[in-house]
Amino acid sequence: MIPVRKKDPVFLGRGDELEMALALVTAGTSVDVMGDRASGRSAFLSQLRSRLTDQDWAVIAVRGVVSLREQPFAAMHLAGIGAPSDARGVSTLQATANALRQLTERPRSVLFIDDWEDVDEASWGVAEAVRRVTGLPMVRTRLHGRCARHTPSGLTASTVDPAIMVEMTPLRFEDLETVIESELGGPIEGGTMSRLYAKSGGSIGLALSMAEVARREGRIQPDDDGSWAAVRDLWSPALSTLVEAHLDGVGPAARDALETIALVGVADLDTVRKLVDDRALEQLEERALIRLVPSGHRQLVTVIPPLLVEFFRHQPAGVRRVRIADLIVDKLGTSDTIGALLARESAVHRPPVDNDALIVRLLRERDRARRIVAGAEWTTNPSAATAVRFAASMLHADPADPALEKVMACSESNSGEREDRAEFAVLRARWTAYVRGDVESALADLAEQSLTVGDFAALLETERVAIITHSGGDHAGLCLPEASTVEDAPLGVRIRMLEVQMLLHLTRGEFADVKRLYARVARLDRNGASYYSRVYAGLADVALGRLDAAVASMMHGLDEARGLLDIEAVRAYSAVVSCALVLTGDYDAVDEVLDSAFAAGDPPPLPPGTQLMLMTCAALVAIRRGNTTLGERYVRAISSLRFAEGPLPAQSSAMASAQLQALGDPDAAAETLWRAAETAWENGNRFAACYGYLSSLEVLFDEERFALASERAGELGGALLESRLHYLRANADRDARALMAAVASLEESGQRGLALTAARKAAMRFTEDRDAAGAGRAAEYELRLGELQHPRRIHTERFSSSTHSLSEREREVARLAIEGLTNPEIAARLVVSVRTVESHIHHLLRKLDIGSRQALQFYADRL
Repeated sequence: MIPVRKKDPVFLGRGDELEMALALVTAGTSVDVMGDRASGRSAFLSQLRSRLTDQDWAVIAVRGVVSLREQPFAAMHLAGIGAPSDARGVSTLQATANALRQLTERPRSVLFIDDWEDVDEASWGVAEAVRRVTGLPMVRTRLHGRCARHTPSGLTASTVDPAIMVEMTPLRFEDLETVIESELGGPIEGGTMSRLYAKSGGSIGLALSMAEVARREGRIQPDDDGSWAAVRDLWSPALSTLVEAHLDGVGPAARDALETIALVGVADLDTVRKLVDDRALEQLEERALIRLVPSGHRQLVTVIPPLLVEFFRHQPAGVRRVRIADLIVDKLGTSDTIGALLARESAVHRPPVDNDALIVRLLRERDRARRIVAGAEWTTNPSAATAVRFAASMLHADPADPALEKVMACSESNSGEREDRAEFAVLRARWTAYVRGDVESALADLAEQSLTVGDFAALLETERVAIITHSGGDHAGLCLPEASTVEDAPLGVRIRMLEVQMLLHLTRGEFADVKRLYARVARLDRNGASYYSRVYAGLADVALGRLDAAVASMMHGLDEARGLLDIEAVRAYSAVVSCALVLTGDYDAVDEVLDSAFAAGDPPPLPPGTQLMLMTCAALVAIRRGNTTLGERYVRAISSLRFAEGPLPAQSSAMASAQLQALGDPDAAAETLWRAAETAWENGNRFAACYGYLSSLEVLFDEERFALASERAGELGGALLESRLHYLRANADRDARALMAAVASLEESGQRGLALTAARKAAMRFTEDRDAAGAGRAAEYELRLGELQHPRRIHTERFSSSTHSLSEREREVARLAIEGLTNPEIAARLVVSVRTVESHIHHLLRKLDIGSRQALQFYADRL
């Protein structure tokens, strides 16, 4: 369970916006807080007010009330500013203006106006008049989707306040999850959270309302492990009033257009234009009620917020629904509304959308359409071809769906062309192995079916090898014939064979062979459909020390996959790019990638290594950044997976568990990593084994183990392993000059986080050796490495040398030691014994892997 923070949970993910608004106001600049309904604008204003008050600012708050918009000075008078009449005959206007000037006469004064569009013109006129005379900064909350205006009612002004906009964008998945868990008082199941995120569009207000209503109505309930999980549809009629507020001011024609789009689902722009008048579309776009999303060469139209779709689909207005449905049939010339989802492509191409909640909604709409179409096809004509499409759509949505077992067991699903029967046999084997956990039955089924599919038997043999490899079996002696020896096999079979051959070479550390085979796949796969070959080539680049190239390639693939709404490719690319970014030390970028991947919900284990790698990277980053509660949650989730050990680096439960152990018991952490690495080596996973060996030695160096790891890593080669070996040797020898040489090789291979650690340790060693010149060179190198990544931060926290492992008392002792206090002086300051201080000093030096208290100065900025 994620810890509840000691602040309003709505401000998770709003820290940057809050700091920006604070800086603007303190500089005397006006601010417009812009957001959709339920985006948390008023709560943001409240938090900003609290921060300004703490800095001795006078904050005067006014709020608009739409029912009183025609009443002059209503907003000001309700806020206690001015009075309706004055005994001395002073006009109401003058009295109100004088009152506002008196309240804001202090130099550090600011006027807050919440719901600015609902403020009466007279109140706004007074505020604007005072601002022009005194320079009073103002902070206003405004709604997205309203035309630009100078005054609340839309009057034209000759001059306007040059306000800077601070936007309330949708929350990140992880931040929204934390808020929801804080509201519910416990963890929430991943699939349920994904549905909340998709339906709310990342809107904090909508998500909280949905969660609260769902809990009260029993739509979500705690499951056996205490996690809140959906047991019914999350839509409730109780949400209607909240959602209908988004339609305020929308005319009948525009509302018809919006409902039409909602009923059709996610549709191509050209299709929507057949159904809806262009002017109505423009009005909806102006009101931010629809958004265009690029998907390949098409532009899809989707409703914002997505919960509006649920609202329209659950409306009881039957006659209205029939009228709109008839319109769809009449304009499209078909009664199959799902056909609208498959409309022709548009020639316009734009960069992929970066709104995670929107992407998730589009993915769910697309999967829903696929299940409907594929299910209808299979029901009408059960065969291997229709079974593959229907089963695949259910596997991606819910691998535990009982209907899936029915499709797999149906004898008619084995009828049809040999290619279709082979593809169905492969899909059934994956389901049997990865979902049901029965690897032996899956392999036996493949062997039996291979006798009946002719030329496609090679595809089934390829899948047999893949299942053994992905399920943690011993594949050291397994091999496949080169694809060149089966040139007469279908193209898809040859590409799949090359993919699995790449996987085998990668697990065995034969990186040059991986790149060679990737070149062959690229020549065969003109459409670029083989994303796994690209993923394996990316991991080979990581091993060869081409981290930057790997990140660039994977990010390019990720953007393409998001644009094409290919969720499996999104997850595969996200897993590898997260692994690479962890090695570079860019943990902030890892968070961004993981947010997108996790927002879509728990993926099917096809194969299981993708989810394992994603969760391992998430656990490592969470623990290294000090969020041990979140890290523990990921560790528990990893341990509950059916397959918690995969064939590739970062596909091992030991990695996350050891990161947690390293906080309190480094010896146990090192042992956990070493044992897992030994098992990986025995199973033929030599790359993962060597990665684990070096991680173990990073936690606890041992000469005998280093000799073995050095020998085995030397057999594989690759700059990733070689540079880490150099670093481990130099660090163990406490050799400052060797550490500086290791810095260069680590930086060249892209491991900037570890390079920064090596530079810092070199500076420590030089300091211990009283070599001021060497320490200066190391410090300059460290500074240069940090500046190269500005404004992003390089994170150096790893298995060891992390200040997060220090207790609060150890941090306090360290800070006093850095100030130059002796042990007796620290003891007197903290009212403890000198022996206690000595014990704290000993423990913190060991945890930070430094040899003297003088070296503590290098951690001053992190204590």
